[in-house]
Amino acid sequence: MMKKENMEIDFSERSARAFHTGKLCEEMLQKFIPEFHPLDESIDGELFGAPAEIKGCLMNVSRSDRVRPRSGRFYLRDYQHNELLKNNGRYIFMVIDGEQIMHTKIILASRLLPEFTGCKTLTWKTLFNHVGEAC
Repeated sequence: MMKKENMEIDFSERSARAFHTGKLCEEMLQKFIPEFHPLDESIDGELFGAPAEIKGCLMNVSRSDRVRPRSGRFYLRDYQHNELLKNNGRYIFMVIDGEQIMHTKIILASRLLPEFTGCKTLTWKTLFNHVGEAC
């Protein structure tokens, strides 16, 4: 069993990695889609006049408990999702490997999930293969 202090370190490392991935995706997106206008709010920006939330993840994530890495995950938060639903907003999903964009998908929030509370996670493979229609 893992000690609590080790778990805290693991969570902070994971949070730092997720923060870095998110910032990297935002920077790459602005070069990739110049029509995206960043906002300094709970929603990342606007795309074609509608709110847009950027969600980025790594293609593969190393696991300490397994030999093979797992697919990266997108984390969806209720307050962002519900704001997108109310305003016909979109998610911009990006999967990166290092500093290279491997996959992107833009999906209306209403085509992804109904309103929910808390957080939801989806692996990028699930999202790209089975969820929602691109718009």
